[in-house]
Amino acid sequence: MQTLSAKQEALDEALFSEPLFRRDYACIIDEATFELASETTVSKRALVAGWVNGVRLIDNMPMKVSAQ
Repeated sequence: MQTLSAKQEALDEALFSEPLFRRDYACIIDEATFELASETTVSKRALVAGWVNGVRLIDNMPMKVSAQ
């Protein structure tokens, strides 16, 4: 199972690999509190915002929980 920090690193790497994307933020949060997620957070969501060619893009996606 991938750690939370490894998931955050993978998210960062994917965004930084896109030369036209200027990142505002990319984080993984607790869906219940909207605070940064921890390893014990049950429901996680990735939030991303940034710019491409003068257009601001904002998106989010639930993170899958692996069976332990």
